[in-house]
Amino acid sequence: MTTSAHIRNYSWNDLEPLTRLFNTINGLSDTEKAYDSELLAERLSQPPCRPEEDCYLAESQESLVGFALLCSEPRISRAIAMGGVLESHRNQGIGLRLLETMEDRARKQNASVLQMQLPTDDTDARRALESDGFEVVSKYWQMRWEHDEVPSLE
Repeated sequence: MTTSAHIRNYSWNDLEPLTRLFNTINGLSDTEKAYDSELLAERLSQPPCRPEEDCYLAESQESLVGFALLCSEPRISRAIAMGGVLESHRNQGIGLRLLETMEDRARKQNASVLQMQLPTDDTDARRALESDGFEVVSKYWQMRWEHDEVPSLE
């Protein structure tokens, strides 16, 4: 099934709705890990990100329903992509269109490797990527210290 979602480039006017979308897709809304607009703007402003050229938004009925961000590392011929689609809009071809957009953009930037970042527990995205030829090459853990004092490093 396909949808009438429109894929377009990001503009800085999209920062607030993209922040909400990012938090929702990543399960961060109403948690201490949730991004605010300032933090997302910082992340989007760091090299090698060029959001106005390499961030794409999926819009349906004037609401953001998905995004994809590509960060290129031309010195090592790699591009790193991340993104997602709201659960209510999955299985409609939006994620595939965003993925194709990222693949095309990475090719135009002469990347020989396209690395996708996704949560370890996102089995649906992993299956979709594997069916498109991607393979799992590494897993990362996010860890934090929750005590009053950080122990000294010796």
